[in-house]
Amino acid sequence: MNLLIACEKFKLKELYDYIQDYLIIHHQTWLFQNLLLIQQIGFKHPEFIKLQNYWTETICEQPEILFNSTDFISVDKKALLSLYKNEILCMEENELWDYIILWGKAQNPELPEKISNWTANEFNILKKTIDEFIPHIRFYEIPSDDFCFNIMPYGSMICNDLYQDLSRYHLVSNWQPKFNSLKSRRINLNLSNIPIDSKLINGEQAALISSWIQGNNESKISKKYSKANLEFQLLARGSRDGFTGASFHKMCDNKGPTITIIKLKGEPSILGGYNPINWEINKHGNYEKTSDSFIFSLDKEITLSRVQNYDNAIFQNKNGPNFNDLTLRGTFNSTNGVYYAKYIYDQKIHAKGYFIADEYEVFSIITRKKKIIKSL
Repeated sequence: MNLLIACEKFKLKELYDYIQDYLIIHHQTWLFQNLLLIQQIGFKHPEFIKLQNYWTETICEQPEILFNSTDFISVDKKALLSLYKNEILCMEENELWDYIILWGKAQNPELPEKISNWTANEFNILKKTIDEFIPHIRFYEIPSDDFCFNIMPYGSMICNDLYQDLSRYHLVSNWQPKFNSLKSRRINLNLSNIPIDSKLINGEQAALISSWIQGNNESKISKKYSKANLEFQLLARGSRDGFTGASFHKMCDNKGPTITIIKLKGEPSILGGYNPINWEINKHGNYEKTSDSFIFSLDKEITLSRVQNYDNAIFQNKNGPNFNDLTLRGTFNSTNGVYYAKYIYDQKIHAKGYFIADEYEVFSIITRKKKIIKSL
């Protein structure tokens, strides 16, 4: 590193480029163990582009190395900004907002701890510190709760047009964002993307449901659940097979664990449920016991609701899928075809009432077999 700095001082470009390549190729372990030093030297010298890129790519892939460290608040502004500008940074936008607020406050220790005591001037001090970072936050991907409690208190630091549009986005159903031009970073969050033949959900949502089946209780996928080992095989689709109990049981009985997905007419809500046991019309009128079933809502706010009363988790009947709280009845795409009320699952996923199914799908859940490679 000392040789590298000396080469830069004497403008020996060919040599300091070679030294950077040599370090990255042959001494990655040492570089990884000295990331703070790499950041300090790399971003102090604009010519050390290769070291800068190595540091940025490493932190983008494993952001906890920096963001969870005690050194975070002392990181160089140029280095930190390189991360926020990067589309492959594997972090949620609400976390990025919280961290930049933390970093900005640390650069201005004179600011009062409680923002309720701040003056307009003190908000301006923080705004000047983090102003270059704000355009790189995907605000529309931040959940409503986080927007309310973590962003609204700092609303004066955000462009008024953007802030007003964000407020409408969180308050008005089906509001179309006006300033949502940044490419989403969510595809980089180590989320599995499960191929799925669906008109209602995408591969990322299927991966999230898969993680719930495996025990995840969050609305995002942690590394523990990022490897998808489940397949979704389409059994029934209303627009293809009909919206009746008879067609449902014909296509879905005795198929093992299934996921039901329902699109309600006239609203963006996607509701659904997981049944870990068989659907069986021959058990008409009986409740089935299971501790693994759950229902959910995929909307602006994602809600997972796990069963509490195991004895009545699933109800077998001649109609459609029946999760006790969430049921498909009669002709699903007609009046009163869908009913929801919170009874035995722990979270409320929708307003109580009767609805019409615009579309519904049922998928068989199949565990992928591990490939066995025989020794030659």
